[in-house]
Formats: sequence, C-alpha cells, structure tokens
Amino acid sequence: MGKRICIVGFSEVNRSWASQQPKGVEIWALNEVHNCTQTLVVVNELGQTRDKRCPCYNPHRCVCDTHPHIFINRYDRWFQLHPKEWKDEVRLTDFAKKGLTIHPKDRNVFGRNAIHWKFLKECDVPVYTQKKWRGIPNSVRYPFSDMAKTLGIKHQGPFKGKKFLYTTSTPAYMIALALHEHLQGVTLDEIRLAGIELAIGTEYFWQRPCMEYYMGMATGMGIKVTLPPKSAMLGAPRYAIDEPIPIPKDFHAKSFDLRHPTPEQIEEFGMDEALISEGAAGG
Repeated sequence: MGKRICIVGFSEVNRSWASQQPKGVEIWALNEVHNCTQTLVVVNELGQTRDKRCPCYNPHRCVCDTHPHIFINRYDRWFQLHPKEWKDEVRLTDFAKKGLTIHPKDRNVFGRNAIHWKFLKECDVPVYTQKKWRGIPNSVRYPFSDMAKTLGIKHQGPFKGKKFLYTTSTPAYMIALALHEHLQGVTLDEIRLAGIELAIGTEYFWQRPCMEYYMGMATGMGIKVTLPPKSAMLGAPRYAIDEPIPIPKDFHAKSFDLRHPTPEQIEEFGMDEALISEGAAGG
C-alpha cells in the first residue's frame, strides 16, 4: 500500500480539515500555516473594537490560553519557496506611505516576519526551500532540475526546446514533488487538499489552472485526489449545461511574458529552472 498525503494551505473555508486527517496521512504545509488562524476581537480604552490575529505561531509551543486555537496539529514536511527578500521593497514602500517602518528583524524573512523565521529555524521536519539556508538546519533545496526532467514541459522560443517546470504556486510545487517521488518508486495512493481554494485574483487566474493540471495528472497516474467536504476546486459549472458564474476579476494582473532567463538565473538554477521568479514561487 502506498502513502497518502494532505497538502495544507491557508483558506479558512476548509483548512481545519487538515487536523482531522488520520495518522497514516502525511501533512505537507507551507509558509505561515503554522500560525493560529483564530481572529480575536480587541477592545481599546475607548470601547472601539478591531480584529487582531492570535500571536501564537507554533502548535507545540502555544503561549496563549485565553481562546480556542485553530492550528494544524502535526506536520511532516514544510515548504517555503520564496526568496528571503521577497516583497521587502514593496512592504517598505507601503509602510512608508503610512508613516510606519518595518523592524529590521521583519526584513529578509521571505516576505513574512521574525516569528516565521523563528519557526523555520526550529522546525524539526524537512523544510523545502530554493537553496539550503544556514539559519534553517532542516532546510532542503527543492530538486528543481530533477523535477524539470521528470515533469517539465518543452517550449520553443527562448528556451529552445528545453524543459521547464510549470509551477505557479507553492501548492503546485508540493503536488509536483509528490508526483515526482511517485514516479521514482515512492508509491503514492492519495493526495488530499485542505485550505487550498485559489478562488480570487491572481490565484484564480495563474495558480488554480496549474494546480488542477497536476491534480489531473495525478488522477491519470491512478492516484486518488480527495477534496475537503466544502471546496471550490474542480467545481466550475459544466459548459453548455449549467448556468455560468461571474469570473473573479483582477484588475492588477499583468500580461504574462515568456521571458528569456537572465544569466544569473541560468547560473543559479540551470536552464531548466530559469523560470523561477516571484510569480512562479508565489502563493
């Protein structure tokens, strides 16, 4: 019998399903999924209210017992595939417009904050990253070249028939790795999704088609794909049968350009991996 995995994302619509998985199912999580999802209502001295996220960041080292917590209660692999400086300049600009500054400890931490870096340093399972990080003892370089050879797509034009990996989100990298390992002899029986909806904006336009591409590939390999009890994935209306639904619009989306890899990208990742970018590693 092969293994079963559950890929866990952020969506509060069905993320809690991850904590209901039986022991035999591996949990693969990403980015800040370690955070408690509980939103608190805070009242100030004037009686005004605002929402505030729970400060807890590690389900095994919870520091707050004043409210129920919604964590994933275990995990077998972690994925943080952004560059360390991801979105730093954008965040600095946004903060400056508001007259605020970002604490130095909250910079150069994958677009997150010092709490996330602390979690990655202490994480006791493999942490898949773009490169091996000295400050993250369990970091493992994602096998970009091997993945491109196994699951890559050949394109003409600037890549001259070379293979590159079609991955527009971290969940896509995760499911692709599972399929790669399956093809290498680590038999996979089932992939479950929890907290992955990809239903709005650039997630809907760029990330969801890629994710469903790999879900279809998994089904073609005989691997069962299981969705949570409530999910928007694979849920579009049937053409010419069902009533259409409004398309989620993203007015900030830029046209996609199949660009030439830079010399730096080729040197760092090789030709097969040169499409790694902020967009490819996002989500």
